[in-house]
Amino acid sequence: MRVLVAGGGVVRPVADDGVQVLVAAEDHKPAVPEPGQFASASLPRHLARGFVGFGSIVAGLALIPLVGIAALLLVPVGLLALRGCPMCWTMGLIQTVSAGRVRRECVDGRCELRVPGRDSQG
Repeated sequence: MRVLVAGGGVVRPVADDGVQVLVAAEDHKPAVPEPGQFASASLPRHLARGFVGFGSIVAGLALIPLVGIAALLLVPVGLLALRGCPMCWTMGLIQTVSAGRVRRECVDGRCELRVPGRDSQG
């Protein structure tokens, strides 16, 4: 069976000899880049999550001598605020800061990061 690719869309059989052609779907929309999966809606919100997350982890470890092992219940709260780990929070901070400032443009199979409003020379 042969498949002919002619653009974006859905593969549909077009002949009895088993040849299929990729034809454009009527509701085909161009791909829209999604925001980063770790990014927050705003920088203050992201920094607040970091304050709560890192604060809970540090407090949970620092309060062990005073409160006992129950202080470790703050650590999962911190990890939840950081969405899993400190590195995930850091990646989210980078994505939140760069949101709307850096765009990926692909032309003829070559992709580059560009800053909107600046020309390519500089």
